[in-house]
Amino acid sequence: MPDADALADKVADLETRLAALEDERAVRQVLARYGFNADLGRTEEWVSLWAEDGVLDLDAATATDWPPVARGHDELRAVVTNPAVAARHTRTSEQTEGPAMVVYVDGDTATAEGYRTIFIREDDGGYRILMVSFARWTLVRTAGGWKIKECVRRPVGTEAQRDVFVRTRD
Repeated sequence: MPDADALADKVADLETRLAALEDERAVRQVLARYGFNADLGRTEEWVSLWAEDGVLDLDAATATDWPPVARGHDELRAVVTNPAVAARHTRTSEQTEGPAMVVYVDGDTATAEGYRTIFIREDDGGYRILMVSFARWTLVRTAGGWKIKECVRRPVGTEAQRDVFVRTRD
């Protein structure tokens, strides 16, 4: 029979590992809701996923109808309600999740790195890929749960893609 100290250590280790898994799951849920809320035109739900000082940093070539960097809830709201973006709502499917998404949790911060693919339904009923990019998400734990602090996206096949993945180089 294990002694009490060994059992306490084992329980503490399991609690730590379970908490890490729960944090990773919560981060993945925030990123999934990001795409769902954007695709369904749920502006306020989308904005609420961001920290008050959250930053969306898109490639200038991608953000042709709005500034490539948006800071804070007001600027983020302006991006998602921009007529060029709003016109795509309900016709797009933003894919963030998947086996290629790597999530690192370190206390009250998290980093997720992976691909981001946006599909769009055309007027003829067919679909095409609108964008494929590398994305790095930084999230922070708040009293209201995990919030997006920063999202950096760069199109696949560009020189800038090399600067997106920071943690997966480790």
